[in-house]
Amino acid sequence: MATPLSPLHGPKITDGLQTHLMCPIHLDILKRPKTLPCQHVVCEECIGQWINARGGQLFCPECHVAQPLPLNGAKGLPNNFKIASLCEFVESMMRVQDSSEVAACEEHLKKPVAQICLHCKVPVCEECIQVSHRSHKTVPIEEFLKVMGDPLPKLMGQAKNKLKEIFTVVEVLEKTRAELRENYELAKRETNDHVHKLMKMMTQAHVKMNGEIEKKYNEKEGALIAQLEMLSSARAEISELIGLQHHSEEESSMTKSVMTASGQQQWNKLNQMSQQDLQLAPRQNSVISVQWDKDLEIAIQRETLGEVVTKPVPNSHQSALSLSTSRAVLQSEVKIQLALRDAVGSPIETSDMSSLVATISAPGSFTGHVQFTQGEASAAIATFTPKYIGKYRIEVGLFGNPVKNSPLNLIAQPRGAMKINERCNFNQPHDIIQHDDNFYITDKGNHQVIIMDKQFKQVGKFLLPSDPAMAKFDPYAIAYTGKTFVVTDLKHKCVLEFTNSTYLQRFGQDFLSNPTGIACDKEGKVYVADGEKHCIVVFDQLRERIAVLGGPGATRGQFNNPWFIDVNSKGEVVVADFGNHRIQVVDPTKDTVTRLIDIHHNQKIWDVRGLAVDRNDNIYVTVRQNGNIRGWSTETVIAYSPEGVLLGSFGEGFNYARGMTIIEDEENMTVMVVDGANHRIKGYLM
Repeated sequence: MATPLSPLHGPKITDGLQTHLMCPIHLDILKRPKTLPCQHVVCEECIGQWINARGGQLFCPECHVAQPLPLNGAKGLPNNFKIASLCEFVESMMRVQDSSEVAACEEHLKKPVAQICLHCKVPVCEECIQVSHRSHKTVPIEEFLKVMGDPLPKLMGQAKNKLKEIFTVVEVLEKTRAELRENYELAKRETNDHVHKLMKMMTQAHVKMNGEIEKKYNEKEGALIAQLEMLSSARAEISELIGLQHHSEEESSMTKSVMTASGQQQWNKLNQMSQQDLQLAPRQNSVISVQWDKDLEIAIQRETLGEVVTKPVPNSHQSALSLSTSRAVLQSEVKIQLALRDAVGSPIETSDMSSLVATISAPGSFTGHVQFTQGEASAAIATFTPKYIGKYRIEVGLFGNPVKNSPLNLIAQPRGAMKINERCNFNQPHDIIQHDDNFYITDKGNHQVIIMDKQFKQVGKFLLPSDPAMAKFDPYAIAYTGKTFVVTDLKHKCVLEFTNSTYLQRFGQDFLSNPTGIACDKEGKVYVADGEKHCIVVFDQLRERIAVLGGPGATRGQFNNPWFIDVNSKGEVVVADFGNHRIQVVDPTKDTVTRLIDIHHNQKIWDVRGLAVDRNDNIYVTVRQNGNIRGWSTETVIAYSPEGVLLGSFGEGFNYARGMTIIEDEENMTVMVVDGANHRIKGYLM
C-alpha cells in the first residue's frame, strides 16, 4: 500500500511537478487546462487571449504549429481533467509548504535566515552576519517587512510586467516574420514579373531592330543595284562607240570620218556622252551596324536588374521623442516628432508605422492614441489638439518599449478670450453659481440673492423670512447641495438654506464667527470657511457640526483668513488661504493637506480671493497683487493643474474680483468671474 503523502513530501514533489504544470503563456500553474490538437496543454483564458491577439487563428504557443480551432473557440477545446487534478494537488502542497517552511541560507546550508543585509539587500543567517557581512548593517526580517513591505509581490509584479513586454515583443516579431515572408514572396514575384517584362521588351526590341536592319539593307542594296545598272548601261554604250571609232581609224582619219554622215553621227553621240553626268561617285557605302544603348549595356554588364532594398529597424533607445512646444494654447495643434535612429544612432527611414504607438493622457484621466505618419528625413510625425486646459502626458512606444525622452509633458494654457461682459442692476456682487439653466448671484450691496437666466435677465430672487432679526441679509458665497441652496450670511454669522428660492432654515450660528466661502460634497455635507476663526467647519446632512479643519497660523494645514472654497472630484476641500497667499488642498477625512500651492506669479506675491475647480480638478483663483492700491492692473485669474503646476493667467480690468463658477459642455468651458466693484459678471472662454 502506498505511503500517504505528508507536508514533508511537498518540496520533493512540487519542485518537479510545478515545472511540468506551468502554462507556457502566463508561466504559472495551469488554470482550467485545455489540450491542443498537438497535445500541448494551456490555460483556457490564456489561449483565448492568445487566439484573439492573432486574428482568430490558433497557433500552439510551444511548438508554434497552426492548429484547427473549434467553432466556439477556446471553450471548445477539450478539458484535461487529470492535469487539472494535478494542478489542484500541487497548489495545495505548495500552500502547506509555504506555511511551514523556513528559508535557509544559500551559502550556509540548512541555517535559517533571520535578518536582511541593508547593504546587499539579501537575507542572511547568523554565520553570514559574523563572516561575509560583518561590516554591514542588518535588521530582522520582520522589522524590514514592516517598514519596506514584502518585496516578493513587487518583484512578481515587475516580472509579470516584463513578461507582458516579452509577449508584446514576441507578437511583434511573429507579425514581422509573417510580413517578412509576405514581402519576400512579393519581391520574388515582382522580380520574375519584371524579368518577364524585360524579356518581352527585349524580344520586341530584337524584332524591331532586325526589321530596321533589313530595311536599311534593302534601301542600300536597291540604291547600289540601280547605280550599277545605270553605269553598266553607260559602259556598254561607250564601249560600243569606242569600238566603232577604233574600226573607222583603221580605214581613215578622224577628219575624214567626221566629214562623212556616219562620222558626224558618231561625233554627236560621243559629244553627248562626254557632257552627260554619270554620277560616278558611289551613292551608298557598305556600312550597316547597330549602336547599342550604353545604359542598357552597362546594366547588363553589371549583371543586375536593380538593388535589393532592406531597411534597418528603428531602435527605441536611440529614437528620440520631441514636441513642437511644451506649452500650447488650448485648441492649437501640437506636433509630436520621433527622430528615427537605428541601434548605432544613425538616421533611418521607415514606412511601417504600425510599431509606433503614441498615448496621450489628458486631464481627467482621459487616454487616447494618435497615429504616426512618415515625415521629412527619418522622422515620424503625429499631431493632436488639446481640448481641455491642463497637463498632458505624451508617451511613445516602439515595439512595446518607451522611446528616448518618453514620456514628455505638455501644458495646455487657457485661451482666456472674454465673451461675456454683463453689467446689470448689481451692487457689489460677490459670488455666482449655475444650476440648470439659471445663474444664482449673491448681490451683496442689495442684500439679496438674485436668479438670472442665460441672457442675464432677472427671473427671481431668494425670499427671506419676515423675522426682523434677519434684516439686512449680507450674502457672501453660495453653493448647491444637490437638493438645496446654502448661502453664507456675514451679518448674522450663519448659513441660510433655501429650497428653490424659499427659505428653509439656518444653521451654524452657534459656532461661526465670520462665514465666508461655502462648498458641498457629493454626499451632501457642507463645508464653510470661517475667516475669523481661520478654519473650515464641516456640517453633515442634518446640518450638525461634525468637524473643524485647520486653525489659525501659517504652517501647513493652518489658515489665515480663508476666503472662497470648493470641493474637487476626490472629495478634497480646496481653500483660498487669503492671508497666507496660497491654496491648500485638504483631505477632510484625515484633516491633512495633500497639496500646497504658493501663489507667486510674475515674481510677485498675490492675495488669493475667489476660487473654483473644474471637472478635471484644475484650480482657478482670482488674485490681487499684495500691497497695491485698488486698480484694474493689479488683478487677474490664475489657473493651476491639480498638482499645482501653473497653467496660465487671463483677464484684466477687474476691480475687486471675487467668486467664480465654471460652465462646461462637450465642446467648451467658460469661467464666469464676479467683478465686484465694477458691478458686473465677466465670462472667459477657455
